Amino acid sequence: MFEGGYSLNKEHFFRNIVSIVVFAVVGTLISTLVVGGGLALFGKIGICYDIGFLDNMIYGALISAVDPVATLAIFNALDVSPMLNMMVFGESVLNDAVSVVLFRTLLNFKSHTFNLVALAVALGQFLVISLGSVVLGLFTGFTTAFLFRSLPLHRRPSMEVVLVLVISYMSYFVAESLQLSGIMTILTISILMNHYVSYSMSDIGKHTLEEVSKCLSFICDSGVFAYLGASVFTFNHHIRFDYIIAAIVLCILGRLLNVYPLTAVLNCFRTYRIPQKFQFIQFFSGLRGAVAFALVLTITGPSANILITTTLGIVLFTIIVFGGLTLPLLQILRVRQVVVEPAEKLYEAALRLPMLSSVSALFARLGLLSQHALAKNAVMGAQPAEYHSSFENFDIRYLQPLFRKTVPLGTALSNIVNRMARRQLVKPVEVNDDPDAGMSITVFPDDDAPQAHVMGGPGSPVLFNGNSMDTPTDSPTSPTDKALGAGDFADINLE
Repeated sequence: MFEGGYSLNKEHFFRNIVSIVVFAVVGTLISTLVVGGGLALFGKIGICYDIGFLDNMIYGALISAVDPVATLAIFNALDVSPMLNMMVFGESVLNDAVSVVLFRTLLNFKSHTFNLVALAVALGQFLVISLGSVVLGLFTGFTTAFLFRSLPLHRRPSMEVVLVLVISYMSYFVAESLQLSGIMTILTISILMNHYVSYSMSDIGKHTLEEVSKCLSFICDSGVFAYLGASVFTFNHHIRFDYIIAAIVLCILGRLLNVYPLTAVLNCFRTYRIPQKFQFIQFFSGLRGAVAFALVLTITGPSANILITTTLGIVLFTIIVFGGLTLPLLQILRVRQVVVEPAEKLYEAALRLPMLSSVSALFARLGLLSQHALAKNAVMGAQPAEYHSSFENFDIRYLQPLFRKTVPLGTALSNIVNRMARRQLVKPVEVNDDPDAGMSITVFPDDDAPQAHVMGGPGSPVLFNGNSMDTPTDSPTSPTDKALGAGDFADINLE
């Protein structure tokens, strides 16, 4: 799990983060309800073996963990679209964490009466555990980033690697001891390690950590799959073909209801919409593997052997059938030749109306407008063409200087304090001294605000860097127009 988060392509991951989270969270819930509820319904009406509603829901949660290892290996070999690769890979990484949390939440109700009220409580616990795990991961990740940023650990590459692995592994146990999800915590930590800590490490330490994490991940995956293969011949199986067939059909149906309806909704809010061929490949990438098998081994009770045998059957079926057909399917569909053109989101055209300009600016600050829409808005004078979201600005101005060893810590803290002081003490000012002379001054203290403009007539004083200076008198009929950026206020005496 650590290697999956640490090796994420940040640019493509965060560009598709909303879609990935929707597929991983909402899609996993849909799959759990379809598989678990479907098996319970089939059991009640006698189509397949009935193991009970709660056991079916628990099984629906664990079997919803996708593991498209074979598909991703083919993607890397064929160099498919980064969007398709990241959608499948990102979903699989987050989906595993969500499935584990949901599985453990439902498993806690084994000793309680389970009904619709208990199901609602379980979903509430799922949200609390998920948020708590993410918060713990954020705290540990930022603390580790500041530690690496402050100490000269780059002189000891081996110490860097050991600290990263030990801190991540210990955080897993801390989360488990607090009844949180260690999987989700370590995933959050690994993403922060990649985004902040890696910039404070030596080149040798970064390269070593990448190779060691890949090696350990490969060993763990290989060990689980080797045990899975050995279990086919050594485990005391309880085979129920009706239950296995029903579970396979419902897994396919759950994947279908996961990908296509969610994609139809998401495409209304995406600039680069997911094409039909990508949707089919994403549906076809719903392989089951190591995570589902590892979870089912923790189940005890009279239905444990049936569920283990069913899981083995589903894993083998999806790997052999779906994994084996992925390469010829990619070649038949010519996925590498698919070109995704930018298109307007559902709400972007409406936001260009003059009456909604303030709403458009707010959406831009929140990162909800694409660069494609921003360019059109800039042509119409609605807002600047380059408009970073508020989170991007906050990350670039405050978090990166504070948690990355790119500049000395004292310089970074001084810059942050000065920037915050300018935002508090230098307020936007508008002056109209002489309308006939065209005098107008607008000061914007924010670094991301539109550039201020100073327009003056003959003899009009202009405030520039805290000093008063006169406009040129050699052009009495033409007002000057000077653009002032955020850097022009760097020398203002704040006292």
